[in-house]
This record gives sequence, structure tokens and C-alpha cells, in this order.
Amino acid sequence: MTSPNLQSLTLSPQDLQTLHDYCEARGFTLALPQNYVLWRFNAPDCVLIAYTSGKLVVQGKGATEFIRYTLETQLPHLAGIADGLHTATNADTQFTAPMAGIDESGKGDFFGPLVASAAYVDEKLAPGLLKMGVRDSKKISDKEILKLSTAIQHHLQTPNFAVVTLGNEAYNRLYDKVQNVNTILAWAHARAIENLLEKNSACTAVLSDQFSHTDIVQKNLMKLGRTLQFAQRPRAESELAVATASILARAEFVRRMEKLSERIGCKLPKGAGPAVLECGRLLWSQNSDVEFFKTFAKTHFKTMQDIQK
Repeated sequence: MTSPNLQSLTLSPQDLQTLHDYCEARGFTLALPQNYVLWRFNAPDCVLIAYTSGKLVVQGKGATEFIRYTLETQLPHLAGIADGLHTATNADTQFTAPMAGIDESGKGDFFGPLVASAAYVDEKLAPGLLKMGVRDSKKISDKEILKLSTAIQHHLQTPNFAVVTLGNEAYNRLYDKVQNVNTILAWAHARAIENLLEKNSACTAVLSDQFSHTDIVQKNLMKLGRTLQFAQRPRAESELAVATASILARAEFVRRMEKLSERIGCKLPKGAGPAVLECGRLLWSQNSDVEFFKTFAKTHFKTMQDIQK
């Protein structure tokens, strides 16, 4: 159970059948079963997904209300279950439903590229990822994240993940054109999703952390991506698929930063704080050319102006 808009609970086969019959009698749209899914109904203000494991996921703005006022009515022995549902938290990473998670790395870093990643996780893949200790990449050291990302890629195999890197020169050209970081981020997310879908036909839903309006990402999606159920929510990294994507993106960012540091001839610090400013000023004293900086930095950052003072 991860948020008021995404709830999960375990029901008996009899309870799932009762709920199925109720939805069918109300004329709710039924999707064909696939990949551990028994049935899926589009109810008013929420989607119901029943899995072969007995898990029921209720997703949408009316998720909690459906459980409280419909599910409890149809299954009286579950009366009061809605009172125990939890809202979003930074607690342990958890798996709720087969989905792709997307995340990025490098958005707030002056030096280095922007990396976006998509990772698909289902009931078969989830146990191995949880056993590895997959969690929000911000809680993992660079050394550990490189090892963990290698293990994740081996476990997921190519059809279940995609990583897109927007190098600094391409990033700066795109920013000069659109003048908006969220637009660039949406493009990178959409490209990662599309690359994943080209290899994985099982994916029907995708979740990302909240960074802008969902329609910005959806407008960047192409034919495959427009068939997905797309959602954003704060602290989405508590969901296993998003945490997995965050590790893959961060690991690739770390690798790219190491290569850039070797090329530039000094250790490029991450972020946009005092260490970055000091390093930037040193490099500017050696080569005061903005075009040079565009090969390894995001030059629209205010840091670029501060470096030149």
C-alpha cells in the first residue's frame, strides 16, 4: 500500500470472484488477462487489477473510496479494512504491481549528462530485486550503486530495462531550443519508455516521480507509449520499479562522470554547490570559453554565470 491513489490488499479467490461479478454486472470495462493478471476492470475514478497471487491493486483518485464504500459493501467480512490503509511513506521499498518505473539522474548536477532509465518489474522479477536490496538510489553510495546496477541488469535482462543518456552538448543544444528543463526531462523519460516498449510487450503501466504535469511526458510519447497507463506521484521511489530505474540511471551518470573527469583532467564534483563552483572557476581560469564548458556542463545553470565573475 503506497498512497491514497494506489492501494493493494490480498483477497481470497472467492472474494476476487465476488468482486469480478459485481464489476461485470455494473458494465465496467474488462481488459483481457495477461502476465499474472486474472482480470482488470476500469471502474469510475479507479482501475481494479486482480493477480493470480490473490493481490488486488486499486489505482486512481477514487481508490480508497472504492475500497471503503464498494468493496466493503460487497464483502461485508472485510468491513473496516479501509481504515488500515496507509498513505505514501519513505518506508521500505515495496512491489505492488507489474509496471515500468522511470527515473533520472543528473538533473540537478552542473557537470555531467542527463540520464533517464525505465525498468519493468513483475511478480517474477520482484523477489530477486528486493533480495539485492534495491532502494532509492539517493540512499546508496556511488561504489555500491555501480555494483548493484550490474547485478540488476543481469537479473532483469535486456528486454526489461532501457537507459537513455543525453550528453552535455546535446543537452545544451536542446535547452537553447526549448528553454525548459522539465520539457527536456519529459523527452528523456518518454524516450526511455519507448525504448523499453520496443523490447517488452508485457508492460501496460508506468510510474514516475512527480516532476511536472503528466501530459508533458505523454505528448512526447509515440505510438507504443500512448497505449500505457501513465502516472506520477511524489516519493515514487518507494515503488520497486522506480527504485530500480533510479539505480540504473544513477549508475550510468556516475560512469559518465568518471569518463568526463578523465577527459577534462580533474575530478568533476557532483551537484551544484561550493565544490562545483570552485572546480568550475579553476577550469574557467584555464579555458574561458563557454563552448568548451558545453561539452561537460549544463551551461544554463546559474553556476555558469557565477564561474565567470
